[in-house]
Amino acid sequence: MNTNELYWAAGFMEGEGSFKFQKPGGLAITAAQVQKQPLDRLQAILGGSITGPHLPKNPKHHAQYHWQASSARAAGMMMTLFSLLSPKRKEQVRLALAGWKTTAIHNKYKTHCKNGHPLNTAVIRVEHGKQRRRCVICARIAGREYARRKAAA
Repeated sequence: MNTNELYWAAGFMEGEGSFKFQKPGGLAITAAQVQKQPLDRLQAILGGSITGPHLPKNPKHHAQYHWQASSARAAGMMMTLFSLLSPKRKEQVRLALAGWKTTAIHNKYKTHCKNGHPLNTAVIRVEHGKQRRRCVICARIAGREYARRKAAA
């Protein structure tokens, strides 16, 4: 991405974009257009995904294409564009990021378990029909404690 593309993306998002945080959906950066070409250019610069055309309920309106990025990718885009945005948009980004920072980190982004052990040795197990990532060190400790309690009983 070159400087001109970054400035174009910031200008486009200034006029057509939305920076938001919604529970439970999380952080998102979006834009909607009747013409797909500007969204294709935005996608080439920032990434994200395009859906549509979405047909309107009102027959007087045109079908629209939607571009979106969410979660950590949206946070990165917001921080990249921040210095190029107007005060009004900067405040929207501040509010969105503040809300996002208060949410629990999704497990796939965690690097350490709740006891501080690194999760690079984590094992993915299927428990109760769901995939779960479990710390190997914590699992060993829990197994030893269970064996001690069983032996003492």
